[in-house]
Amino acid sequence: MMDTQAHRVFLSPALPSDLLQFIINHCSYPTTLIICAGRSEFLASLIQDLSQHQQQYQNLQQHPSTEPPPPPPPHDTAVQQGSTSTAANPPPQLQQLEHKPHPLLTCPLSQLTVTRHVRTVFIPTVSHLRAFLSVFSSKGDVPAPPPQPGPGKGNVKVKPREREREKETGDGRRLPLLVVYDFLSLHRDTSEWSVQGLGTSAAVLVEAGRRAGLGVLVVEGARVVGSGQGAAGEERRGMGGLLEEGVPVLSGSARRTGGDLQGTGWAGKTVDVGRVLRRWFQFRTGPWSAGEGHAGGSGGG
Repeated sequence: MMDTQAHRVFLSPALPSDLLQFIINHCSYPTTLIICAGRSEFLASLIQDLSQHQQQYQNLQQHPSTEPPPPPPPHDTAVQQGSTSTAANPPPQLQQLEHKPHPLLTCPLSQLTVTRHVRTVFIPTVSHLRAFLSVFSSKGDVPAPPPQPGPGKGNVKVKPREREREKETGDGRRLPLLVVYDFLSLHRDTSEWSVQGLGTSAAVLVEAGRRAGLGVLVVEGARVVGSGQGAAGEERRGMGGLLEEGVPVLSGSARRTGGDLQGTGWAGKTVDVGRVLRRWFQFRTGPWSAGEGHAGGSGGG
């Protein structure tokens, strides 16, 4: 059985497509994905996410970079072909997206194989989450995958792309995980948005993972915050802002609305979300936001 104590991780916020692609690339049976939202709500956000990805690709096709292309190498025959050189060497941004629709839209056989063995559950409230976790078992109605041939049982070639994915997991193997998406959002703006409420849910979650022999992974949904001036003025909320958000100590605390002098906030003492979760999880940066630079916070007492 795997060491679940070493796999209690809180990753940086991710878009729905980032989360699903991560599970496909890095998780193994019997992984369970708990989405803290209704099915229709999650699917709507996923469709919007994928639509924006496709729109970015189309925009780069219609409005290529204005940066001058690098000089061609000497004796390059393409120089004599006029516009053919531009077509053969598209801008760097377009090269990255060209012929690369989002992996979730390509649906290769390997992707279908993995998703068949991942259980997905939609949880609408904190009460439902705790009830589900209290009786959670990794043995469900999702069929187990067929056994893979090991060394000496057949010539199985590992593709370079698969080898790179294994390196990203840190130990070269896929992990069975209990993944919770939008854990904080489920508690926010409810009577359970408190140190007491978050701590209770985190304890139940960690215990469920320990009991089932699964690692625990919490990923919050990426939220876009900005000046309201459209895509140019928007910025995705990162890990730092998420963990620095204040949460009241006791459940049921009321927001104060004292005007400009007091401002809005929580009545009574508040604590940063990061201090609450540090007891249960290690903070790490997900592969979708590697440049964010907020990782390595330890926890898991």
